[in-house]
Amino acid sequence: MFGTGGGTTPPGAGVPPDSFWGDTAGIPAARNVLTVKVLNRTNGRYPDSQVYWNFGGQTHSIAEQPYLDMPA
Repeated sequence: MFGTGGGTTPPGAGVPPDSFWGDTAGIPAARNVLTVKVLNRTNGRYPDSQVYWNFGGQTHSIAEQPYLDMPA
């Protein structure tokens, strides 16, 4: 919980629906620790070729590299 004021967070609050994650079956197996698929959640405002991710000095568009094999 963020901020002050007490209270409790109801079960499931802030948890996205299963449809948020998309098709996880197509994600390749990790060679390192974890493979993630980078999703374009701009609702069509930007194509995958204009949405970039950056990790560990690598920068790629989703169109160029939709998966990231994360090291330890």
